[in-house]
Amino acid sequence: MFFFCISIISINALGPFFNSTDFAINKFFQTLQTEYTIHRIDFKDKQIRFVETGLVADDSPLILFIHGAPGNWDAFKSYLADYDLRKKAKLISMDRIGYGDSSLGESEIDIAIHAESALNIIQQYNPSKVIVVGHSYGGPVAGKLAADHPDLISGIFMIAPLIDPYNEPVAWYAKISNTRLFRILLPAFCDVATDEKMAHAESLKNIEKDWKKIKSLTMHYHGELDNLAPFEENVNFSKNNIPSEWLTVIEDQDAGHLVVWNKAASIKKLLIELFNIADSSS
Repeated sequence: MFFFCISIISINALGPFFNSTDFAINKFFQTLQTEYTIHRIDFKDKQIRFVETGLVADDSPLILFIHGAPGNWDAFKSYLADYDLRKKAKLISMDRIGYGDSSLGESEIDIAIHAESALNIIQQYNPSKVIVVGHSYGGPVAGKLAADHPDLISGIFMIAPLIDPYNEPVAWYAKISNTRLFRILLPAFCDVATDEKMAHAESLKNIEKDWKKIKSLTMHYHGELDNLAPFEENVNFSKNNIPSEWLTVIEDQDAGHLVVWNKAASIKKLLIELFNIADSSS
């Protein structure tokens, strides 16, 4: 019981870090002496927050980062602060609906709606090229964007994506989080992540036929040690559903699920490679 109580208290205490306040954003970029802008826009009956760095012109090439579950914009904060990336493109990282300051606690289980909210951000600009980067749950959101808007999206980079609707693992802690007691005790972002997890397989089935519509450069990076997004099943799903002429799969035998952070140098290198290929093929 003692450890149970400590765990609940700790998760709630860490809530502000998961939500990433404007104060935390300001402090992070000011410390690094990096120019940035915090935006908020309306989307349907909700508000979407996103953070922008890099090139300032509206017609600059744009790289949009979409986090997993749970998470918020700061999953990609080191990329937004990266010197090389900032010189190449306008960099944007968003809070998905229900996280950070994008209508925190209001769950949205429809991947198509998440893709639409991301599209709404892109439409605030007139980018010469758009690359969408999605980690974990962000992977299918990027895929849906590419499938629906082939003339707008130049390329997508799916990092450890959960895209196979028939092999969507629900871990023991997700089942516990879905109980009435834990929903009362845990903070809002946990509720949202639980709602997404419990509905994810069905949500993926709803977009299953869309993958074959993709006509954008697609890079799928997956680690063989990934215990949250099964390696073989999700890689095979890409190979069997995304047209081969657009797909590049990178298999990493030493990587797990958290590659956005612990393999950041590799991710950055591949992102620049995708960006440059999109340049040469446009």
